[in-house]
Amino acid sequence: MSRNLKVKICGLADVDNAAEIAALAPDYVGLIFYPPSPRAVTVDTAQQIAVRIPPNGMTVGVFVDEIPENILNIMQSVRLTAVQLCGAIQIICARELKSRGFTGTIFGSFAATTDNMAMLSTARDLPFHFLIFDTPSPQHGGAGTPFNWTELKNYRNTIPFFLSGGIGPDNLDEALALAHPMLCGLDLNSRLEVRPGVKDIDRTRASIERIRQAQ
Repeated sequence: MSRNLKVKICGLADVDNAAEIAALAPDYVGLIFYPPSPRAVTVDTAQQIAVRIPPNGMTVGVFVDEIPENILNIMQSVRLTAVQLCGAIQIICARELKSRGFTGTIFGSFAATTDNMAMLSTARDLPFHFLIFDTPSPQHGGAGTPFNWTELKNYRNTIPFFLSGGIGPDNLDEALALAHPMLCGLDLNSRLEVRPGVKDIDRTRASIERIRQAQ
């Protein structure tokens, strides 16, 4: 199958490391604004990272059950071009962001459970440009383990999705072989790390190159 899969590298928390990762030209880089996460960044650190992302780079702010006003304030302080929403209020939050004039890309992130797949397959007018399917975890991501990818067969909406959750060099070929028509990208995080928030440059470069070669 010939596809143009996007690459998202999430959970960058070190300024110099983030600049090196951005130089590898992934389609998106993710900064996590969720304090319980071991990969969380402060606004100050995020500002330092954002100024080192190339102008054509897409910087995604990741938020968990955050209120729209706080998200918009961070968007104004940090050069973010997209938001990734997680948690129980994300659909309401996305609609509120749009009603307040936010025109950037909005990702909705959902645990890949049977119930969520059924809900997302039948829902109409969801306020997301992309979905992200991740491994269920109390931390809303970063668990480092894949979910059962056969769950994807239960997703029947037309919103394209990114596959997330424990994707790394050892299972990248399996991810690339998935044939779901709405699969549009891979979201890589913890399996590329040397420690939380810091990615191994060589491992990340090899993964990006492998995805590009598979197009």
